Amino acid sequence: MKAALPHLLALCALIGICAPQAKADAIADFYKGRTVTVVVSSSAAGGYDTLARAVARHMGRHMPGNPVFIVRNMPGAGGMTATNFLYNNADKDGSVIGVVQNNTPFEPLFGTKEARYEPVKFNWLGSPSSETAMVLIWHAVPVSSVAELKAREVAVGVSGANSTPAFFTRLLNATLGTKMKPVNGYPGQNDVLLAMERGELDGHPSAFSARCAQLGPHGCATRPRRPSCNMGRKSWPSSLTCRSPPILSQATTTGW
Repeated sequence: MKAALPHLLALCALIGICAPQAKADAIADFYKGRTVTVVVSSSAAGGYDTLARAVARHMGRHMPGNPVFIVRNMPGAGGMTATNFLYNNADKDGSVIGVVQNNTPFEPLFGTKEARYEPVKFNWLGSPSSETAMVLIWHAVPVSSVAELKAREVAVGVSGANSTPAFFTRLLNATLGTKMKPVNGYPGQNDVLLAMERGELDGHPSAFSARCAQLGPHGCATRPRRPSCNMGRKSWPSSLTCRSPPILSQATTTGW
């Protein structure tokens, strides 16, 4: 996940290092009494939304003028709805920032027609977290390994054809021969998890590792949801019993 922030945090970094006091005072005057909107490109209560609200809760105290931060959810098109808004419609004076899916910078490079923005014109400041994506399967589905993902078709929820979950689905199907079938129309991760409980879906192709930990006793092992594999080289998580095998290590041994 990356944060596409038109001006705000870049300005704050410069102020803290080398800006004259007069300029810092001008920035403080600009933000004093203002509301800064954080546009998050997913639905409420999901992984991106949780991170956006964590940033919004604390950021105002560390900025000149101490503005109030609010979060606005704008899901759709795998993060491109929010990114299009940030590029084409949002104020570019530092009063609007964004937290968008990590696939969005690459969509224009792939020729995705829905991506009506130039990613190089954003100030990309980094990510508020480091996540390992995991394939999460409902406990009633007899799939608990990459080998079983290759042998059995499973329906996985995605927010759009160009979303991060859809990308991982295509990637694993093409490189490892898994049989995951993407089902569009789920705005965020929580919507997919609820659909798994209702029996609409078999799993999620790229659930956040942090979100899996938040699921607690209902997230792993023999309980309702279990990780079949993760997109890394090491088992995750090392501190819990519900470990998932790393896809990259398996891919290396199979010649991928």
